Amino acid sequence: MNIIDYKLKLNSQSFSKNKRNIIILIRRSPGELDWIMPLLYSLRNKYNIFTIFRNAKTINLLKNDKILFALWNKTSFGYTVEPKLNSIIFRVGYFLFKRTILGDFFKFKFQDNYYNASKIKNLIQDQTKTKYNFIPEAIFAEFINFSPWINCFYNQNQLIKIIHFPHTSNIFGEKKLKIKNINKIKNRYLLLSNSYDVRHFQNKFLNSNIIEAGYLKYEKSWVKNYLVKKTKKTKKTKKIIYISYRGYNSSVMQLDKYVEQTIDIMDICTKIPNTMILFKIHPMTDRTELLKILNLYSKKKWKLVNDSQIYLAKICDVYIAMFSTAAIMDGLGLKKTPIELWNIFNEKNGKIRKSKFQSLNISLFVRNRSELKNEIIHLLKLNRFDKRQFKIFQKFNKNFFINGSISYTKKIIGL
Repeated sequence: MNIIDYKLKLNSQSFSKNKRNIIILIRRSPGELDWIMPLLYSLRNKYNIFTIFRNAKTINLLKNDKILFALWNKTSFGYTVEPKLNSIIFRVGYFLFKRTILGDFFKFKFQDNYYNASKIKNLIQDQTKTKYNFIPEAIFAEFINFSPWINCFYNQNQLIKIIHFPHTSNIFGEKKLKIKNINKIKNRYLLLSNSYDVRHFQNKFLNSNIIEAGYLKYEKSWVKNYLVKKTKKTKKTKKIIYISYRGYNSSVMQLDKYVEQTIDIMDICTKIPNTMILFKIHPMTDRTELLKILNLYSKKKWKLVNDSQIYLAKICDVYIAMFSTAAIMDGLGLKKTPIELWNIFNEKNGKIRKSKFQSLNISLFVRNRSELKNEIIHLLKLNRFDKRQFKIFQKFNKNFFINGSISYTKKIIGL
């Protein structure tokens, strides 16, 4: 981990003086890479792509998703992590002296030292043993990441393309709006998965071109990267029930409801013969409470896995996701009809939470244990879509853009 100053680590993708350059900023989660990787991967032979992580924990989480990590390793020629001690020293100094004449000194000294394009250029020159002047043509950051790096590289090159994108496939809005691609300010873009999200974000990105990029990671050309089995092919002997879940979080959930729902899932699924239950929990959540419950059941019936969700969605026979979570879109993107669990989350700002997936009728929403059991058994018996599933995918295909999204996005932002 970089503690005092920046260090550069090289990946397997080659660096070339004949390529142009891109910076990708990763604030917190591997999900940020997951959303934008199909586009970056398609640009890797034309651009040197350099990754700046805010902290080392994100890299460790990324390594758990072996396929995504391998694809990023083949895309980004190198990366660095923002040094923590350097940051702490200047931040503490600024806090202590901000009401004195030394306040501005610490503030600007921190900005100059910590977010410094010349340091990145020098790192790359040292590692590649070349005097190549690394000036990025574009900088990518997820939609709530307004890192000072953006201004840093903009000051270096005012023609740089600043491109914000989601870190999740979730639906943020409730009403579909037509997106007009009007150039308000040159070279500033907001990529959105769908046009339902326009109203949610447009006031925060008034000076940007808002683009409905679609769901890049569900394109067939990209999905095939996740379907290469890492081990010898074995005949599938059991039906797979996959559950995209979260660890217990006291700030957003009630423990009794979390425990009850988890027990309901396990009681139902463990009693269905010839099945294996696969759980994947959100990487930013704690698994302690979940494991307490799972360990009450035979370990021959369940596994906690770290595989890519795209891969897990592809191989499963039944796909289950928590209430109103982005994982529902992953199921739909892989042509699996998602069962959406009932709400166990706390009310938000005194309002009862609503599921946009339920209101759009693009999930099999269940309200209790009995309905969950009926849907699981029904799906396990089916060999093809029934009328309900057919209607769900009619709506999904009509309202959400997948095919051609990578080439369309690349073209419209001019890369």
